[in-house]
Amino acid sequence: ATLQNQDVQGLVHELQVHQLEIEMQNESLRSAQRDIEKLHEQYQELFDCAPVAYLMLDTTAAIMRANTAAVMLIGNSRSRLIGQRLSAYFAREDVLALQQHLCSAQSNTRALCELRLKPVNGLHVHVRMDTSVIPSLEGTWLIVLTDISERKRSVEALERLNVELESRVAARTAELETRNRELEAESLARTRSETCRMSLESRLGEVHRLESLGTLAAGIAHEINNPLAF
Repeated sequence: ATLQNQDVQGLVHELQVHQLEIEMQNESLRSAQRDIEKLHEQYQELFDCAPVAYLMLDTTAAIMRANTAAVMLIGNSRSRLIGQRLSAYFAREDVLALQQHLCSAQSNTRALCELRLKPVNGLHVHVRMDTSVIPSLEGTWLIVLTDISERKRSVEALERLNVELESRVAARTAELETRNRELEAESLARTRSETCRMSLESRLGEVHRLESLGTLAAGIAHEINNPLAF
């Protein structure tokens, strides 16, 4: 059937309205896209410039992303980090503990531990690892690394100082105990010597008394014998 002129105009108007709606929707989508891109750029900037080390691992524990702090902490370039297994950058003795830590995070969605990175400039880097699982990203791990090397060295130095102090206190205590025993022995010897001296003085006094009595008796006998001699 031939469309009436009024019907054609109505269809054209509807198409124009529909086109305007589509253009408005497209503009809204483009605006939303720009906002998303802006937020993504801000997130990227915040992630990369964060003062703490951030790593993102895939389900095989390979490094997907690393911010500047993580690159500096681990001591390798970003290009070499990406795609490498995280265990490659930890001390061999701590690799098993790292695996157990990731398993714990997988089971509990979050886990904390302290491990050692491989030597950087000849020294192990002690780190506190805070790992969270991101379910929305198909089990991706987000790891926060905090350098605790200085605290560790301070604690170890304090422990060494405590051991040294305990050793010194033990040696001084033993020395004082030995001197105390010596003083007790000297005191006992002096007590015995004093007792012996007092005993000797008592005996000497007794001898003097006996001598005095003997002298007195001799004098009396002499006085008695003198009259008898006449």
